[in-house]
Amino acid sequence: MSKTSNALKKVAIFMMNIEMESPGASQKVFDLLGEEVSKDILHEMSALQVVDSQDSDEVIQEFHAIMDGDKEFYGGKTIPNAIYKNTFNGGGGRLLFDKKSELFSFMKRVPEDKLLPFLEAESPQLVAAILTFMDEESVSQVLSKLSKERVIIISESLLKTDIPSMRLMWNLHYHISDYFNDQKEKSKDVDSPVDKLARSFELMNDTDRADIMTYLDRSQKSVADQIKSRMLTFDDLVAIPEEDLQTILYEIESMPDLAMALVASSNATQELVKVNVSARLQSILDEEIAMIKDPDQKDIQQAQHLVVSLARQLEKNGKIGALSSIKKASLKLNIELNEEKNSHD
Repeated sequence: MSKTSNALKKVAIFMMNIEMESPGASQKVFDLLGEEVSKDILHEMSALQVVDSQDSDEVIQEFHAIMDGDKEFYGGKTIPNAIYKNTFNGGGGRLLFDKKSELFSFMKRVPEDKLLPFLEAESPQLVAAILTFMDEESVSQVLSKLSKERVIIISESLLKTDIPSMRLMWNLHYHISDYFNDQKEKSKDVDSPVDKLARSFELMNDTDRADIMTYLDRSQKSVADQIKSRMLTFDDLVAIPEEDLQTILYEIESMPDLAMALVASSNATQELVKVNVSARLQSILDEEIAMIKDPDQKDIQQAQHLVVSLARQLEKNGKIGALSSIKKASLKLNIELNEEKNSHD
């Protein structure tokens, strides 16, 4: 075998086949293998590029032809992340792929009025453990804000710090990150009326929404413009980061729903979705789209609303980035496309 000569890569291809054929089925296998062995396999799965049908077939035959091998698929982080999370409660794959250099990096972005009280209140040993993984400049900035007495105590603890395990430090990293995020959320006001309207209008049928927006355009144009700038549509997904888009697509349970949502979407959206799913799912998606004849506009809208609603839920749960920035990027992209189109006319 040319591209899969080592045993670990063969296992990775085999497990990817299982997961692609029956999502979730590999979790029992990983559970039996244990976390450490599973992490090695999942890392190998994430490193896979295109696995052609010949290599896939050879691996399947070697593992007693559990499933048909006449297919190719793409590796990547999305599926290993989901497997790791569901099997070991690994927090969405964060412990699987995060780098040591990223430990406590979020603390650079914590406002000083929130960070200093935290560092003053926590034990010197905990603060020292955190500082161990921060760069010298950040450590200097932190220590310069504390009292001399506190700096001396923390410095002594820093010299004696013995890190028990990286897993413990990552757990601490996310625990503290969640703490500051909670503080940030508590300091926010509740959603503004404009935000509530925008998210409500997202799920309305196009006709009713258009009628309401037409009225608002005439009576309260500034409010209408604010709503439009915050209202997410299915085609706004063209501006979403690929990793977030893959997360959304992985969470969609029904390929027919996704196919229906894509039928009336822009070419850019269709292309973006297709390049962010495996070759096998892309083939299924193409078949589903081809089977849709004279789709009802109501069905299309309902399918698109399902995807938008799912994206909002993932945003709320912190599994993808803020969609407000996506909307801004989408608006900018549309302006650029219109300008380019006008220049050719």
